[in-house]
Amino acid sequence: MGHLLRRALWLLPTLFVVAVTAFAALTSVAPVHHGDGLGPELPKFFNPRPGNVQAHVQRVVQTVAAGSPEASRAAAKELARLGGASLPYVIPTLDSLAPTGRARVALALAPVARRMQAGDPQVLLNAESAVSFWNRYWQDHSIDFRRPVVERAVRRMARKSSALRRLELVQLDTYALPDIIREIQRVQASADIGQSREFASLAAHITEKTWEIPEGASLAEARIIASRWNDWWNQVGAAYVAYRGPRRIAAMLLQTQFGTWISHAVRGDFGTLDDGQQAWKEFSIRLPISLSVAALALALGTLIGMSLGAWSAYCGHWLNFVVGLVCAVIAGLPAVVLVSIVDNEESRASALCCLSLSLGIAALVSRIQYAASRAALTEPWVRFDRSLGATPLSIAWSAFRRSNHAVLTSVAPRLPFLITALMVAEHAFGLDGIGHRTVSAIANRETSWLMLVTLASATGISFLQIVCDLAIRASNPYRSRSIAGLTGNAS
Repeated sequence: MGHLLRRALWLLPTLFVVAVTAFAALTSVAPVHHGDGLGPELPKFFNPRPGNVQAHVQRVVQTVAAGSPEASRAAAKELARLGGASLPYVIPTLDSLAPTGRARVALALAPVARRMQAGDPQVLLNAESAVSFWNRYWQDHSIDFRRPVVERAVRRMARKSSALRRLELVQLDTYALPDIIREIQRVQASADIGQSREFASLAAHITEKTWEIPEGASLAEARIIASRWNDWWNQVGAAYVAYRGPRRIAAMLLQTQFGTWISHAVRGDFGTLDDGQQAWKEFSIRLPISLSVAALALALGTLIGMSLGAWSAYCGHWLNFVVGLVCAVIAGLPAVVLVSIVDNEESRASALCCLSLSLGIAALVSRIQYAASRAALTEPWVRFDRSLGATPLSIAWSAFRRSNHAVLTSVAPRLPFLITALMVAEHAFGLDGIGHRTVSAIANRETSWLMLVTLASATGISFLQIVCDLAIRASNPYRSRSIAGLTGNAS
């Protein structure tokens, strides 16, 4: 029991190592797919310089104020994108700039004011009046740009939406985005869709994106939009906040491609696929088909293979030759032969897919069981049992019990080959299972789906290994006797 407990405790560390290794391998071929417009590519595992809005804004302001015309225009667009999140660091520095630079920065903030519905557009287009406007604005509203104020405004909006409360958040612009994105993610039931729709609409206005939850949207559709906002924020959110202390250390790990995928895994959706579906939802729909075919094929193939192997080992070389020849033919031909007789009936396709896999497994298992049974039949206990008048059937059964551990120990390590064969067979027979979708994911390099399949396979292999260990302990007579002897001595 202690051995099984240790195996179970090591499962999570093992899965983490598998996840890191698989993610490194998959993203070395293709980057993680997050959809369009999600911003710059993040580092894979470690971000030594997570975003800091203060330092970024200072560089942008200097470029707008003193850069070349082309660089100044690009920096002005970036300043407009940063919006309200940049105001606590831009407006206090206006007086330290040269008059020309001060005028450039004040004019660059005009799109932000329009988005915040603050000020007269004509005033914002004049350099001198724009500088005066922003100085007066900051004297009146600087107190609003504090985290507690934003949190209170978001809570009021979440309790009951109104035009006035929406305007409060509009005037905070991108400074309120962290709390707004967090509220969009709170779509756990149908009753939450309305609230998430309000905040998604607000975020779309602030960021000038089109990711809104339409009227009458289902829970699944709302979650897809919420996941898209989360992906976008994981990519570019560091540009809107200032990380300090422990949060900066955490951002070094979380503001990465792997950190983004981990956040999806913790949330339970495991990322969004290219067609907009959540990976886990698609996986859970296809899993019963693949799991039923794989479980039945593994059980049937193992049973047939062990029986054939033990029988041919006891009966002699002539039967082993026949069984070995049949197994060689079966292992190479079933899928090729059976695919040609498949029609459009899903039940028949599933049965033939299962038969194809089980025949291949039986061919492999029979050879392992044959070798182990032949070794068991050469041991001294066979002559001893015969001298006591044991029947051939009892001797064959004893040899089978002493040798079946060879098959049981080989099942879990060969499960990856079974999973690969399952995927090929599903694709060949046209079954709408995990394998068919995985072939498409490999072609399109969908990292989210491939990571989910890899983790599910590793989990299945680990649990199957534990089950095989239990079966070996139950079926091995020597192990049972040694345990009984130790128990008796202790008594």
